[in-house]
Amino acid sequence: MTIRYPNGKRYNQASQPHKTPIKKHTYSNRGMSLEEELNETNEYYLTHNIACVHKKPTPLQIVKVDYPARSAAVV
Repeated sequence: MTIRYPNGKRYNQASQPHKTPIKKHTYSNRGMSLEEELNETNEYYLTHNIACVHKKPTPLQIVKVDYPARSAAVV
C-alpha cells in the first residue's frame, strides 16, 4: 500500500513485521526434573545416614467407570 504525504513524498515503510509462530506448549513430563532432584537428595541422605525418606503416592479417586464390554474397560 502506497501512502503519499501532502508534500508529495512517498512513505517508505520499513520491512513488514514478521509474525512469530505461536509455540504449542507441552505439559508432559513437567515434574520429572523435580522428581529426579528428589531421588538424588534421597540417595544422598541414605548414603550419609542422615535420613530415610519414603515417597507416598498421590491418592487417586475414580470418578467414572464405563464398561461397554469386559475387554474394553476404560477408567
